Amino acid sequence: MTAECKVQHERQTRGADSRPPLRTHHSALVLFAHGARDPEWAAPFRAIANRVAATRKDLSVKLAFLEFQAPALADAIGELVAEG
Repeated sequence: MTAECKVQHERQTRGADSRPPLRTHHSALVLFAHGARDPEWAAPFRAIANRVAATRKDLSVKLAFLEFQAPALADAIGELVAEG
């Protein structure tokens, strides 16, 4: 049996349900601000992120900062990836 025939035979005997599920894509928006030592500085940006998230239910919205505040951009993107 050739390799191609073997693969086809395995697909037929396993059935379509045994294939791994397809991943779906979700849209996301990362708002990226500089950051500051004063925690209150981020309040307007958090308000914007909350408002966008409330009006755009189709988006996963994250706020990230370059420095001084969390989350960092890489962490926000990591959270989105973990969420799928």
